[in-house]
Amino acid sequence: MVTAVADVRDQAQVDAATAAGIDEFGSIDVLVNNAGLLAPGGVMSHELSEEDWQLVIDVNLNGTWRCARAVLPHMAARRSGAIVNTASTGGLVAFEMFSSYVASKHAVVGLTKALALEYGRLGIRVNAVCPTTVEADPALCTESTAAVAASIGSSLEDYERSSASYHALRRLVTAQEVSEAVLWLAADSAGGVTGTCLVVDGGFTAR
Repeated sequence: MVTAVADVRDQAQVDAATAAGIDEFGSIDVLVNNAGLLAPGGVMSHELSEEDWQLVIDVNLNGTWRCARAVLPHMAARRSGAIVNTASTGGLVAFEMFSSYVASKHAVVGLTKALALEYGRLGIRVNAVCPTTVEADPALCTESTAAVAASIGSSLEDYERSSASYHALRRLVTAQEVSEAVLWLAADSAGGVTGTCLVVDGGFTAR
C-alpha cells in the first residue's frame, strides 16, 4: 500500500502522488475523484465572496480535472482504465443557497461526458456517481451532511429528518451504498458503461 497527501488545487502535488502510485504498483487502473467541498455556502449567491466561489470551483471541478489530467496519459498509453467522478444530485438539479456547489457539480457531469467521448477510443471509461444527501456516520467520518445542517442553522437530526421526507424511500442513502455504486462503475462488470451518471438518491430526483 502507498499513500500520499495532496491538495487537488496543486497540479504538482497531484502529479507527485500519481507518480508514487505508479512507482509502487506499476500501473493505475482506477481513479476515483472524491475530493469535494459544499462550503462556503448556505447564503444567497451575491453574498459569496470571489474567494468563496473560487474555492469550491477549484476543488470540485478543477481538482477533478487535475487528477484526471495526471492519470490519463498513463491510462492512454496502456489503453485501459476507469475513472469515477463524484458528482451529486446537485449536478442534476439545483439547490438554493449553494450555487457554487451546484455549478461545480453540474460542470463535473459535463466533464465526465466530455472525457468519456475523448478517451473511449483509448479503452478508458469515465463515469460519475450522483449521490443525494448521505446519512451521517461517525464511524466513517461522513461530515458533509453535518456541515450542511450547520451552514443553514439546523441540527443534524432535524436536517436529516427533513431531507429524508423528499426521498421516495423516506430515508437518506448510506456511504456504503454510494461506495458500492463506485465499485461497480470501476469494475469490469461495468465494461460497457461510460459517459453516464449513476444516481444513488433514494428516489430524490424522481419527482
